[in-house]
Amino acid sequence: MRGRELPDYTTRAEAEQLFEKAISLIPSLTPNGACLSNRKLNELQWRATLIKAEIKKEQEHLHTRLDEIAAAADYCKRRLPPRKTINHLETSYGYKHVVERWHPRINYCCNGAFIAAAVGLGFTFKCEHANPNPLFNLGKWTGGYPEPGSRAEYDEECRIYSNSREGGWAQAEK
Repeated sequence: MRGRELPDYTTRAEAEQLFEKAISLIPSLTPNGACLSNRKLNELQWRATLIKAEIKKEQEHLHTRLDEIAAAADYCKRRLPPRKTINHLETSYGYKHVVERWHPRINYCCNGAFIAAAVGLGFTFKCEHANPNPLFNLGKWTGGYPEPGSRAEYDEECRIYSNSREGGWAQAEK
């Protein structure tokens, strides 16, 4: 496989850890994104309890999307090199679309799942204003922009992984 060592695929247990780390760093993370900053929550003190209850409900929904978090983590580990500085040209929302086009097992990746994966993996992030799409210190995706339906390289990685792991990711989860 071009002489490079690929990282192991992200398991559901690892996705759970990424989720927990992301929630601890971004308490307002939901499937829709980073939601409100802590400063914004403090400004809305009179509504804070209601807002926090709604965020908790949304986080429980995000927790059911561990497959999406794992897919986003796989993409980050394989295709997105870290940068020294924040990339102001691409937000989490743009990256999540690339994950959807690249990963063969998912058709949809919510914004919050990508954010949870990137934050959980330790990438630096910056939330600007009330924008739910944080910026990261992620480089331009390598290997070019994946064409819709063109997942040949990922399929080849899956085939190699399947053969080397006696059934691959799905088997490892059982």
